[in-house]
Amino acid sequence: MSLRSFSPVSGDEVISAIQRLPDESSAADPLPTTYLQQVADVIVPFVVELFNRSLAAGHFPACFKEAFITPVIKKAGFDAADVR
Repeated sequence: MSLRSFSPVSGDEVISAIQRLPDESSAADPLPTTYLQQVADVIVPFVVELFNRSLAAGHFPACFKEAFITPVIKKAGFDAADVR
């Protein structure tokens, strides 16, 4: 099953996305952003190939489907312990 509604990604798009990453790491990927940016030119061809093959096959690795979600209270005065 191909995902035809998606266009293949290019190396320039991946490099641009890496350059726009915030200077934070996440629980899912503790690699510091600065390291990723330093090796971008080396890894981009592999990332492009991986993404484009996933799109063409219509399959994404299970680890791409996981997320860590941190709720943030946006209104002052709300109790973080009250989950209602």
